[in-house]
Amino acid sequence: MAMQEKRLLHPAMAAPACRHSASSAALHRRAAGEHLLVCVDGHPASAGLVRHAHHLAEGLRAKWTALHIETPWPQRRDESERDRVADCLRLAEQLGGDALTLPGGRVADEILTYARENDVTRILVGKFKPVRRLDRLHRSVGDAIARKAGSIGLYAVPEENAGNPPAPSAMVATAAPARSLDPLPYVLSIGVLALLTALGDAFRDYLKLTEVALVYLSLVLLTAARFGLLPSLVLSALSMLAFDFFWVPPIYTWDIADPRDWVVLAVLLVVAVVTSYFTAWTGAQMLVARRQAKITAELYSFSRRLSAISDLDAVADAAADQVGRTLRASSVVLLHEAGRLVARAGYPAEARLGEGDFAAASWAWHNGVPAGHGSDVLADGAWLFLPLRTPRGDVAVLGIARDWRAAPLTPGERRLLDALADQAAVAIERIALAAEIDESRVLRKTDRLKSALLSSISHDLRTPLAAVLGALTSLRRDEAIADPEARAELLDTAQEETERLSRFVGNLLDITRLEAGALEVKRDPVDLAEIVGSALRRARKLLAGRKVEIDLAEDLPMVRLDFVLFEHVLFNLLDNAAKYSPPTSTVGIRAMRSGDAIALQIADEGSGIPAEDLDRVFDKFYRLKASDRQRAGTGLGLAVCRGFVEAQGGTIAASNRQGRPGAVFTITLPGCATR
Repeated sequence: MAMQEKRLLHPAMAAPACRHSASSAALHRRAAGEHLLVCVDGHPASAGLVRHAHHLAEGLRAKWTALHIETPWPQRRDESERDRVADCLRLAEQLGGDALTLPGGRVADEILTYARENDVTRILVGKFKPVRRLDRLHRSVGDAIARKAGSIGLYAVPEENAGNPPAPSAMVATAAPARSLDPLPYVLSIGVLALLTALGDAFRDYLKLTEVALVYLSLVLLTAARFGLLPSLVLSALSMLAFDFFWVPPIYTWDIADPRDWVVLAVLLVVAVVTSYFTAWTGAQMLVARRQAKITAELYSFSRRLSAISDLDAVADAAADQVGRTLRASSVVLLHEAGRLVARAGYPAEARLGEGDFAAASWAWHNGVPAGHGSDVLADGAWLFLPLRTPRGDVAVLGIARDWRAAPLTPGERRLLDALADQAAVAIERIALAAEIDESRVLRKTDRLKSALLSSISHDLRTPLAAVLGALTSLRRDEAIADPEARAELLDTAQEETERLSRFVGNLLDITRLEAGALEVKRDPVDLAEIVGSALRRARKLLAGRKVEIDLAEDLPMVRLDFVLFEHVLFNLLDNAAKYSPPTSTVGIRAMRSGDAIALQIADEGSGIPAEDLDRVFDKFYRLKASDRQRAGTGLGLAVCRGFVEAQGGTIAASNRQGRPGAVFTITLPGCATR
């Protein structure tokens, strides 16, 4: 903010480079609660003020925000000042701060309102030399803040300590030319004044002075609302002169016979000026609000559009389409793939880039600054390329092309382009991060499976192989063994471990078939008792010494199952019961009707399943901790059971027996067939 008075701050602010108005207690607050607010405008030294705020916030380890109050007087700010404001806000974002633009009337009041609503502890303003004579006519913003800041600290940074002004933007060459005075509002308003005066003079006998004054005043209000303050002020002065010359006796002269008419003229002028001021102020506020609303609507629409997209190509298409339609330009989005930039989307679809354009885009990508039209690199090109950046680095390049001579980028369009580019960059990075997270999740899952598989193989392959090898080695090396029982025991051991190894390899193959989707299910009507009997015969050796109780309801219908797969399910469940129950325990098999479905239960008398493991026992390579006398499972049998059961339209669940130790596995088979 432009500030020049020596009485800017309180007397306690004695430091030349950084003065404050807070009490000593406020100055020693903990840094964790600090929030620094830096006020920026279009002054050339504002960028240095932003850098100063950045360094101060780093020292305090505080949050900081760059705030610009956009007043409703666009005619008081040229395009270069607007460019500098946009550059300062973007610089604040690049340095890690927040950037915010708020519309308002009184700058000091708006700053303090924001500060109090957002728990700001310190405010930084610039004590800069005024760049225009008009600045000298207005009271210092810092002075106004100092009187109302209360406990909020106020720092005034002189221009010589704020650093150098920022380098010209690479897009300055595309900015709209400075506006010159437009004579049309003055010509129109004066012409209407002359017309109304002529008409009033023709109907002089029917009009009173008060009615004429109201007509002139209405014209001033309309001019203020349509063309702004300056044309309305000029018209106010001309209206007073016309009223004096044509209506105040003696008419057609500048003389005023009745002194009371001086009062009428003075009131007319004052009312005209005051109403012009407030009417123009309201109109300017409407323009600011309308411009902000348009930008907000565009950004909100684009944000909603991006939030529903999870594909990188769709994000590129949306970004190119939004930028092209909003700025009425051709646009293209380039992504870095395999060491080079590739155009992934364009608006319109037929937009094409030449070799020189790709060179400019590549330069923008590698250097992180704009290239192409209006920049220092290939400035004569038709395309302007902007790197899309996030805190992690560049993620893409956005290119735009239009008739730069006929329609250069205005500062408002440039700020909108920056905002759209930032949103597109964040969306592209979000997609990339999601892909990285998915890839890392797959890798972690693969690593876990690999580790579990290696652990399982190292135990479940080596143990039976070692037993088989030991038995065969003993038989081969000790040929003197003549005891038939010893030889039979060694052969039984070799056979048992070979069968165990065969089951493990079979489960591995079944898991592979399930995950590859190569499992073929042939469902035919079968008798459940027949499948149970076949599974028991196959598991006879595993259940040796155990009592098997079978309770199959007599009214069980035929069920549509794949006989081989379901027999394998029952065999794995019986094998699991044998592993986790005592050798002389009882294994129960029970089947009953449950509505239109059949529930088949296999229960054992082991130690049961911990409650936290009931949902995990069907995971691949997940094993329960077995006792020292129990042979641990491979972690595959129950996973195969779940896959085979679900492939046939059923479900399987694990639970513990009620009132006694042991686990129960319940298979529910829907879709029964009649006998």
